[in-house]
Amino acid sequence: MAKYNKRALLLSVLALMLCAAMLIGTTYAWFTDTATAGVNRIQSGTLNVVLEMKDNNDKWVSAEGKTLQFLVGGRIPAEGTQILWEPRSSYELPLLRVRNDGNLAFKYTIVITGIGGDAKLNNVIDWSIEARSEGETEFGRRKTIDANFSGFEGALIPGQAADEIRISGRMHADAGSEYQGLSIENISIAVYATQYTYEKDSIDEQYDKDAAYKGSQEFTSGKHVLDKGGMALATDKLPVAVLATGNDTEVTITGGRYDGGSKGDFNVAVWADNGATVIIKDGYFTVGADKNGDANSVIYTTGGNIVIEGGFFRADYGDNYTGRYYVLNQNNGNPGTITVKGGTFVNFNPAGGDDYLQPTDFVAEGYTVVSETKENGDVWYTVIKDTSVKTVEEFTAAIKNAAAGDTIRLGTDINLKSASAVSKKITIDLNGFALSSTAANTLVLDFGADVTIIDTSAEAKGVVTNKYSGNADATTVNLKGAGAVFTLESGAVESNPKDDLYTIAIGSSKKVACTVNINGGTVSNPEGHVKSRAVVASNGMKVNINGGTVSGGLYALDAYDGSTSNIIGGKLFANANDGRTDEYGTSYAIHAKGEAVINIGNPSAETTPNVKGIKFESSGVKTELPTINLYKGDITNPVYSLETEYNYDLFKLGIAAGAPVTFTDNTAGYFLPEKLKMVQNGSVWTVTAE
Repeated sequence: MAKYNKRALLLSVLALMLCAAMLIGTTYAWFTDTATAGVNRIQSGTLNVVLEMKDNNDKWVSAEGKTLQFLVGGRIPAEGTQILWEPRSSYELPLLRVRNDGNLAFKYTIVITGIGGDAKLNNVIDWSIEARSEGETEFGRRKTIDANFSGFEGALIPGQAADEIRISGRMHADAGSEYQGLSIENISIAVYATQYTYEKDSIDEQYDKDAAYKGSQEFTSGKHVLDKGGMALATDKLPVAVLATGNDTEVTITGGRYDGGSKGDFNVAVWADNGATVIIKDGYFTVGADKNGDANSVIYTTGGNIVIEGGFFRADYGDNYTGRYYVLNQNNGNPGTITVKGGTFVNFNPAGGDDYLQPTDFVAEGYTVVSETKENGDVWYTVIKDTSVKTVEEFTAAIKNAAAGDTIRLGTDINLKSASAVSKKITIDLNGFALSSTAANTLVLDFGADVTIIDTSAEAKGVVTNKYSGNADATTVNLKGAGAVFTLESGAVESNPKDDLYTIAIGSSKKVACTVNINGGTVSNPEGHVKSRAVVASNGMKVNINGGTVSGGLYALDAYDGSTSNIIGGKLFANANDGRTDEYGTSYAIHAKGEAVINIGNPSAETTPNVKGIKFESSGVKTELPTINLYKGDITNPVYSLETEYNYDLFKLGIAAGAPVTFTDNTAGYFLPEKLKMVQNGSVWTVTAE
């Protein structure tokens, strides 16, 4: 029996539609839709793969034709139940397992593929798959996966069931409002199965030991299409998943998974040779290391032509000599062409060519690259249409004509002659450039404004700043309209070089109810600006600092009566001393005056804020003091009252014994509630019960 007569069985295990709708307060509603399964049979034997799920009675039942729902309270909810996702929340699907009901042994691999909708949303959800054997209480085998995961493998003899499988997702803690209204669609979880070395033929049981899920695909003429159900794995005989060669050969890939393998002399996922054309519209493409543990190429051309319009591309190993990942690679002597109009590339910028010998920009004219650094340090480069603005007139028109939710992307430095007023929800992608103004304000957020600043450039040097040289007080971002929202995800916001008392990066001149969210990036005053504040919180304002760095001249955060500030993460510090009555002669990150509310830390959050000094005072009436609650954080430098003659007795910090808060001195001890005390442990102080 020929080894490849046993063709690969593709079982579509699960078609799971996930739709995410953002609710107020960054809450997501998720829905599920149709799960299907099918079985193929081979006449000489039977490959029969069955997918089962555990029901609410802890019984294994068929999952075929079922709608899979995320569990609520450990149980499968009623169909149509809304599952609310929020940052830091996690949900899991019912337990699944694969069972062999045929009379042929098979090996299988589980693949997650077919992601549609907004890939950006999927980037803030960490997926994992775990397994445990029957009788085990803990899931001991776990893999973190992305939307294109594959490689969770096993083998089953006839009548055998696989380990229990748990698939779960967890949303990032820092998922912000820019993910509102996005959706993920068409997540498919598939099992690929082929025969395994168990049954004997007339010779032995090894006749199908090399059977592949679907082996290398070689095309030497004509036109061919590989769709989203496709899967090709390189073999020892041909270490290329897809090989196209010949002038009249054209291969179009619209989806699927293509693995170039590893441990060979030169493994490749897709190779275009000798004038052949390969068009990649979607799919997942990867390759491992060669036999020496060095880099291989995911996409390679030797005189062929490759056009990439979409897909996900990853090389698992970099080059030992250059440190580069050869995700896209042209042969130096016979390069062919690679043209990129879309797709995401891990640790490889397609605008930079393949190596120092061929620094070709693979990105097509009219397209550009945006980048995102993941939690594990990987950088994802995504090619998109270049809709960036390159003149003041284009920027002004883009602000005026933008629809709610649009992103305006800079293509060069923009220096406005007058402030740009915004009254809608938009995102400004700095893209490594500067947005500035010679007026007193750069951005003015009027009623209805919801502005998010990001910087998707690899260097992340984009900045919103101000170049005003007049006598008025300058504010880079001025929250003017009631209800205005400003969010900084990445990039920088800087104040005017002029050192005035009210020269701030973010503030409110009208003292109206506004919101500032700092989730990343930096907000800063220039070094030595002893009167500048990075963020001023006026009456009615809310400031949420979840990450990033806030650096002030006088104060990082200057909070006044009627404002509320929640500092859950990030680093806050000041450059200059407040020399009024400061016996400590130091700087303070936070200044709170009057009945301002400051909440520092959240025990359930993954982040720990670092705050370098806190100073507070009354608003002139000794009982009108701030509320400062310490839940979690590293507090360096003193906690200090400006009006010591009576604040020592009246003001008390909101802190509990054993709270995960550390101090670098004992000055907070003057303001502890009754029956609490400071305890020193080495270089840090904590609060315990007396």
